[in-house]
Formats: sequence, C-alpha cells, structure tokens
Amino acid sequence: MEKARLTKEARRAKKGFDKITSDLKTSAIELIHVKLPEKVLEMHDLVQSLPLCDFNALKEVAGKIDGAGAVKDAKKSNNEDRPSKKRKLEASAANGSSSGSNAQLSAEAEPSSDSASSDSSDAPSSSRKRGPAVHKGLVPCNSGVVALVDCVKKQVMEMIQIVGVIKLYIQLNIPQIEDGNNFGVEIQEEAVAELNRVEDMAFSVLESLNKYYVMRGRFASKILKHPAVSDYVQSVKELDGKQYAWLKLTCVDIRNHYMVLHDIITKNEEKIKKPRTSDMKASMY
Repeated sequence: MEKARLTKEARRAKKGFDKITSDLKTSAIELIHVKLPEKVLEMHDLVQSLPLCDFNALKEVAGKIDGAGAVKDAKKSNNEDRPSKKRKLEASAANGSSSGSNAQLSAEAEPSSDSASSDSSDAPSSSRKRGPAVHKGLVPCNSGVVALVDCVKKQVMEMIQIVGVIKLYIQLNIPQIEDGNNFGVEIQEEAVAELNRVEDMAFSVLESLNKYYVMRGRFASKILKHPAVSDYVQSVKELDGKQYAWLKLTCVDIRNHYMVLHDIITKNEEKIKKPRTSDMKASMY
C-alpha cells in the first residue's frame, strides 16, 4: 500500500518535472533564436548612440561650491548664533538682579550685545578647536552618468536571466556519463563554460557600479569639507568621465557576448541537443 502511494506521488512529481523541463526547452530555444539576435541589435543601437568620451556634458557635476559660498554660509551661521548668546546673557542678568525697572533692564541689554559681538568674534578660534567646518552645500549626481548606469544595470540583469535559462537547458541535455563518444558532451561543456564566463562578467559589472557610488561619495564629502580646494571638484569630474567611458565599453562587451553566445550555440546546436549519435560512433564533425 505504501509503495503504491509513493509510486503515485512519484508519477505526479515526474509529470510536473517534465512540464517544467518542456517549458524550459521552449523558452531556451526562443531565447537562442529570437532574443539573442534582438539583444545584439538593441545593444548595437545603444552603443552607436553613445559617444565614447563626451566630457562636455560632465563639466557641471560638482555644483556651485566655491570659497565665496563657504564664507557666506559661515557669516550666516555666526548671525544665527548671536541671538542665542544674547538671550543667555539677558537671562543671567535677570536672575542676578533682585529689583530694577524696565529702563535698567534695557540699559543692561546693550553691553550684553557688545559682549555677544565679542564672543562671536572669538567663534572662529573655538570652531577650529572643535574641527574643520563642514560646508552645508549639495554635490549633485551626474544625471548623464546616473541614467547610463540605470540602463546598463537593466541590461546586465536581463543578461543574467537569459544566460541562466540557456545554461540550464544545455546542462539538462548532457547525457549519462559513458566511455567514449564524448565529443558532443565536450561541446556542451564548452558552451556552458562560455555561459559561466558571461555570467561572472555580469555580476562583476553590478559590483563595480556600487563601487562607483561609494568612491564618488567620498570625493563629494571632501568637497563639502574643503570647498576652496578645486582639486576635489576636478576629481569628481574625472571620476564621472572615467565611469561614463567604462559604461560605454561595458555596453560594447554586452553586445559582443550576445554575439559570441549566439554564434557558438547555433553552430553546434545539433551536438547540444543530441551530443551522442544513435550508433555510438564518435565523430569529429
């Protein structure tokens, strides 16, 4: 009884497994013959539309951060600090005196404002003790680079999905291990190895995109801390230019990988589908 139940469940699972395998085969064949050529054309059009070293669009990437802006913000911060110091002096004067008229209180307010101004003049020395002043500005993202990063990321994620389906399809076609007549199996393994190389490239691209934002954030923080140093501004521009050129070359690599995969698989499609002949004779062609 138990054996019959297990046999019934195994048949049901086998039926579901065969359906998944059949759907995978249909999807893989469509990807090989339709999707890969379409992606080659799409990436080729994208590569042709992108100039390799168009640095003119990358000049205004660091915002309006300069020495004058930093001084202006410093004056504004000093003016914001004065009322608080004046209120503290007035409060201490009110607590120290037991009686007095409103005229006397207003007369005491005048020297407190003088003392506040003297305290504000000493503010730079105290701020130097606390550490370097941080400029309250904004280093904007490079819209051209960000748009291209999003485009490349989308293409890379799609490539990972396409490669995964085709690789699984070829791996499921690998026959049982036997002695001899393994020429077709070697072709399958070579195709899988090429798919693995493309997949590794795709994941490395995604990791590099994250590193770009981390590095740019470090340079941007230097600009905010030292707005008068123009070298930090130029470093951000150079980083954006380098990233833009690298993204263009990445698009070229994606197109080339699609072309190579389509070429290898279509030329050896028969061996990939049926790696061994029915008469079990090895063939070199």
